[in-house]
Amino acid sequence: MENNPDNRREVPQISPETGVSNDYSNQFNGLVSAFLAKGMDFVKKLLKSIPFHMQKYEEVYSEYKNIINDKNRDKIKRLDELAIAMNEILKDPDSINEADFRKTCNELNLLIYGDSSRDI
Repeated sequence: MENNPDNRREVPQISPETGVSNDYSNQFNGLVSAFLAKGMDFVKKLLKSIPFHMQKYEEVYSEYKNIINDKNRDKIKRLDELAIAMNEILKDPDSINEADFRKTCNELNLLIYGDSSRDI
């Protein structure tokens, strides 16, 4: 079936405040949940057995239309930078800096949701 951009769906769960999909938090929320429930040592152990790679926003939503627009352009650019940073932070589980992990997760959530209510 040919990929016709006119028939593609809109990106799901767009936040009216940010213009970014709330769904994008699924890229890292599993790790955040593990961290909050069992701590950084558990996350490190988990990452040694299950590789982690956070995709950039456009990679996640490549099958959708209107991924980037004037409202979210700057946020998406920063989300992509943070995805790269998160991959770098987590690439060597033994060397994870918890403060960097927290800071990156918090900024991701701020860009996605528009507030700090999900800070870790």
